[in-house]
Amino acid sequence: MSALSGSRIALYSLLWICAAILLGLTASRIHFTRGFGFYGAISSFVVLTHIAHRSVDPIIVELLVTACLFVIWAPIAICLLLLGAKTLANIADMIALFVLWVMTLVGAAIASHFWHGLGFCWRFRACKVLSAVVSFAWITWAVATILLILAMASMGSKDDTPGYTRRGGRGRNQETRAAGDQHVTTGAAPPATSTV
Repeated sequence: MSALSGSRIALYSLLWICAAILLGLTASRIHFTRGFGFYGAISSFVVLTHIAHRSVDPIIVELLVTACLFVIWAPIAICLLLLGAKTLANIADMIALFVLWVMTLVGAAIASHFWHGLGFCWRFRACKVLSAVVSFAWITWAVATILLILAMASMGSKDDTPGYTRRGGRGRNQETRAAGDQHVTTGAAPPATSTV
């Protein structure tokens, strides 16, 4: 396993932890908004709930779905990386991470727009949960961004390119590599190859 794959596995573990925390926070927020309903909207929590009837914040639901998808995808990606399916893992990483990256970016940006100034209500638990949701949404997005960059780097690295050997380089066929390896072990000159 290369150092690049090892760092991707470590980052996927961190991503799973952040997504699990985001999942718990968004579930807590949905529980809060569903529990208060109309009476919560006419009380002092009107700034925090944004509801008039029993409903939930749509962006919280979007972040909940994104967190669920990250919690499901991270172990699959770790297994693909551990099995050494480099080409399949890189293609799957690029597609899945890009979709989840966009979903996380949209969710974090909209949540930041809605709840950008929560300093006035810090004594309420709902404010603390919303601040944590926004924070963990951005942390999850940042880890997904790093993973997306590493997936692109892994796709272009020489270690993951089919047909590449450290000694033989690119473009050499199996017989030439075998003859070159024999030259190294026996000390004989390698066979001449003609370039036409």
